[in-house]
Amino acid sequence: LSFAATLGLIVYADPLQAWFQRRLENLASREVAARLSRAAGEFALFTLAAQVTTLPITAYHFQRLSLVGLIANPAILPAQPAVMILGGLAAVAGMIWLPAGRVLGACAWPVTAYTIRAVEFFAGWPWASLPLRRFSILFVLAYYLLLAVLTVALPALARHASRPQLRPVSAGITLTALALLTGLTWRGGADRPDGRLHIAVLDVGAGDAVLVHSPADRWLLIDGGARPTALTEGLGRRLPYARRRLDWVILSGTSD
Repeated sequence: LSFAATLGLIVYADPLQAWFQRRLENLASREVAARLSRAAGEFALFTLAAQVTTLPITAYHFQRLSLVGLIANPAILPAQPAVMILGGLAAVAGMIWLPAGRVLGACAWPVTAYTIRAVEFFAGWPWASLPLRRFSILFVLAYYLLLAVLTVALPALARHASRPQLRPVSAGITLTALALLTGLTWRGGADRPDGRLHIAVLDVGAGDAVLVHSPADRWLLIDGGARPTALTEGLGRRLPYARRRLDWVILSGTSD
């Protein structure tokens, strides 16, 4: 999928943006058309370019066709450079000196959490994806063969490709940053103790895991299930980000 998406961006992103800009120049000045085409490319056309080459792979392996991708990606993509850069730096720094990795991880957490919540939000829409029947690998091969023929037979697309240029910070990135700041503010308020007892049963697959938050802001974990990754995910969703430790852990049984 990564290879196919990168190939789609390399081959089709600039031609699609150039084609869109030419259409806009019939309605507005060249300068306005260029600005609008850059925005459309960043938030829609580049997504379409990637989906052109990834569609048969996702359809074949997952038997599903996303119907909200063009809507979801503009909301998610602006955060991805920060996710990759900060996440990579945190991983490397953590192997060298753990406190440095934790600091960089704290910087990467807001954009990573935003990405996960945004994906879950759009995936929860009715008709977010269309189930497909399993079909032959011959369909995938035929699709790529036809795509290759059309790409070679329409060289005009390549002639209109423009060189990539440095772009100023877009309005989408600014709005995303403001949304993250607002979300963190509300999250910080929601994580404050409210004087009540909270009990959450974590989804850890096989076994049980119960997380208890006391009115005195103490955290108790009862059992953890058989899947460490599932437990880590469940705790990450429930615990405040700044909390690094549990106050108590109770194991109700042992295994040989």
